[in-house]
Amino acid sequence: MGLKTAMVTGLVLAAAGLGWFSQVSPTGSFLADILGPSIVVSAGGGLASVAINISAVTAVPAADSGLAGGLVNVSQQVGSALGLAILATLASTRTHALLAAGASDPVAR
Repeated sequence: MGLKTAMVTGLVLAAAGLGWFSQVSPTGSFLADILGPSIVVSAGGGLASVAINISAVTAVPAADSGLAGGLVNVSQQVGSALGLAILATLASTRTHALLAAGASDPVAR
């Protein structure tokens, strides 16, 4: 398949799964609204993650492969932590703004 194809395919699958998640409805079912997108995001993330790690480790001299793998993993962890913190801040700010504007609690959340 090749690393480039695996990375692109994995990232496209993950994006498609996240797009599917954005269509979740309050009255939806677990299988259609949660399990389906979770499987697609997981498959895409797994495919992309392995390809990224392999390409990072094989692109450096053998003596530095451990360092390269560690840097990739640290970068993923820091990016995930920052992304989560930023999204939680945005959601909290919007909720507080809606509540301050007089929106009902279920609408604001």
